[in-house]
Amino acid sequence: MTLTRTGAPSINATVRGGTVLTATAGLTTGTPGAWTIVVRPAGGRVATLGGAFTVTAAPLKVTRGPAVSGAVRVGGTVRAGTGTWNPTPTAYAYQWTANGAVIKGATGSAYVIPASLRGARPAVIVTAWRPNRAVSTAVTVGYGVTPVNRGSPATPTAGRCPAP
Repeated sequence: MTLTRTGAPSINATVRGGTVLTATAGLTTGTPGAWTIVVRPAGGRVATLGGAFTVTAAPLKVTRGPAVSGAVRVGGTVRAGTGTWNPTPTAYAYQWTANGAVIKGATGSAYVIPASLRGARPAVIVTAWRPNRAVSTAVTVGYGVTPVNRGSPATPTAGRCPAP
């Protein structure tokens, strides 16, 4: 018995049985989507069951969440670590946010915090991909608050330090 899907390699199944046939096939490498079963009995007529079953892609699982590092200040650079996923993804995408709102165009693994985000809470959404897997559920990681400008820093005078 063979399992087929357009654009995917065929998967051979082992058939056992008497009156009821049982087929065993490894689908861990099967491309997600509808598959057809083709039965070729020895000396018999070929039977085809189109769209007989559907392979659903399993999602990637986060085993250690992504982390953000760097200087949370205006002009500072924050960086997103990918975390650990199972199985290991082949690609990642990033979307930075401020106070929960998407920052347009901020889609790299690093982000330089502009003055317009002073007082905001930056975060990143990390999305992971792997062929034949469902796109992972995005993981959001929050990180600190960009300090609010409290006015210009005090200017020290000769021989004295400014009071705190």
